[in-house]
Amino acid sequence: MADLRPFQAFRPRRDLAAKVASPPYDVVSTKEARALVSGWDQQLPLVVLVGEEESAAALSFRNLERVIVAWAEDITVVELLWARSLLVSQVALAELQGGAS
Repeated sequence: MADLRPFQAFRPRRDLAAKVASPPYDVVSTKEARALVSGWDQQLPLVVLVGEEESAAALSFRNLERVIVAWAEDITVVELLWARSLLVSQVALAELQGGAS
């Protein structure tokens, strides 16, 4: 059985909060996704982890170079090892936390 343990959240400094805040995934276009990723100051390649209800986000982010989209229920170790950065939606995070209990 897996040994899963909680971890303390990383929070940005107040002056950097706007850089990591994002609009709801269900309204992000490919152009907005590209702008979000390019202004994020994180290294590529990037895995964007989305939840079951976020197919619009999957469509927007999948068109970006060196970005792959994975569903929370289907994420694999291979995808996580490939990535230099990970972007997780709140819906995906809730699904992961629910699956771990």
